[in-house]
Amino acid sequence: MVRAKTQALICIFFGLAVISYFTSESILRQVTIYRINANNLTVKDIISRLPSWLKSATGVEGKIRMTQMENDLKVAKNDDERVQILNEMAMFKDGRDRLDMYKKIIADYPAVQGSGTAYQALLVCKEEDYTISFKEYHDFIGRIPKTEQVWAWEAGMVALDKEEFPLEKQLEFLMPLMDIKPPYFEYVKLYTRISSLSIRLNKGDIAVRAGKMESECMDLPSAIKPNR
Repeated sequence: MVRAKTQALICIFFGLAVISYFTSESILRQVTIYRINANNLTVKDIISRLPSWLKSATGVEGKIRMTQMENDLKVAKNDDERVQILNEMAMFKDGRDRLDMYKKIIADYPAVQGSGTAYQALLVCKEEDYTISFKEYHDFIGRIPKTEQVWAWEAGMVALDKEEFPLEKQLEFLMPLMDIKPPYFEYVKLYTRISSLSIRLNKGDIAVRAGKMESECMDLPSAIKPNR
């Protein structure tokens, strides 16, 4: 009986030692590169050659992917590529770490279209230290290309609805659209939403105006580029 318990303890100790060994990021990188010719393999190839128990025990897949993204960031050719990589890196983080990264994206790349992901996340964020105002989001929309602005409006609208913001706040977010001349057909969906919200909130005058702007959009060109 004692001997069996001893053997079991030895097995457990050995298993923990192995996991601890591979958890070390520096050793993990060296072992991976030494045993596999990393220059000729993709990250997926490297991960596929590792045993499943090791991947689950150490979180190695995420660590390797994060390392690759950090390297990709160093050689990114432009801000669009950098923001795309940073957005992906943010998805590997949780809680305030992710919010911190989104906040950095907004601070460093306020006019890059891909920063919309960060803007939308902070637009509906419940953390006071991170949330952004409607005006900050509207300012971002004004900085990106005209043909892309409608998609930023729509993404913000969807984010607010998904997080079940009060109807009054959703209408407030969209109201600046009532003071512009819509440039593209795709704005019709936004004015339809304004009309719907206004009716539900008993704001008939706004609903009527939004309905007229819906009609105007029907004769406008598309914002979608031929190769989009």
